[in-house]
Amino acid sequence: MASRGLSNRALASQAGISDMAIGRILKGLVLPDIGTVSRLEAVLEADLYPAGLWKQLDRS
Repeated sequence: MASRGLSNRALASQAGISDMAIGRILKGLVLPDIGTVSRLEAVLEADLYPAGLWKQLDRS
C-alpha cells in the first residue's frame, strides 16, 4: 500500500470498508471474505487472491 501512496484509511475508504478492518486484516487477526478481497484488489490493482478477482470484475 505504501508503494501506491495509500494509507490504511485511504485504502479502506476507496474499498468501502472500515480502516479498523484493514488493520485487523494486516495484523492477521481476521481473514477477509471474498467480496472484501475483490474490492481491495480493485483499489490496489493487484492480485491478492490467485484468481485475480478484480480483473474478472472488469469483464462483467
